[in-house]
Parts: sequence; structure tokens; C-alpha cells
Amino acid sequence: MAIQPKFQIGRKSQQYIASKKFTNREGPRAVFSNTLKDIKMRGLTDDNFDVIMYYGVGGIGKTSLQSQLKKDLLELEPNALYSTVDFKDTALH
Repeated sequence: MAIQPKFQIGRKSQQYIASKKFTNREGPRAVFSNTLKDIKMRGLTDDNFDVIMYYGVGGIGKTSLQSQLKKDLLELEPNALYSTVDFKDTALH
């Protein structure tokens, strides 16, 4: 007797849908939060700039992280200004 799989793709009786819950990115979010606190403590007269770069292979959640960080920023600083650049647009190269 052949071994049968418990789950099959497309089986009508059981459907599994990936959760859209944002998880497992506490480290990058902590870096963002700490950098924001450092900027606030320095004040407006400081000429230093801060750049945080998140990188990695496709599909690991960089875009989801960006969306979550925007939400975090607006919770901490409702009047904050932010911008994004999508380098898929060749006009920005």
C-alpha cells in the first residue's frame, strides 16, 4: 500500500491560507525605534543624518517591514514626515 499525503493542494475539504499577521521582526523594529529616540534626544540643531538599511533576498518581508515601520512611526510621532523610494522605477536610478 502506497503512502498517501495528509494534505493535498487544491483539496476542497481543507484549505490553508497564509496568515497576514506581521511577526518575527522585533530586531529591525527595535533598531528603528532606538534610532528614532536618538534623533529626538539630539534635537533639531544637530546636522547628523541617520540611515537604516534593511536588505535581504526576495520574499523575506522587507516591504511588510517598511509598512509596519511607517505605522510604528506614526504611532510614536503623529506629525512625522516620511518618504519612500521604489527603485523598481527606472526613472529613479
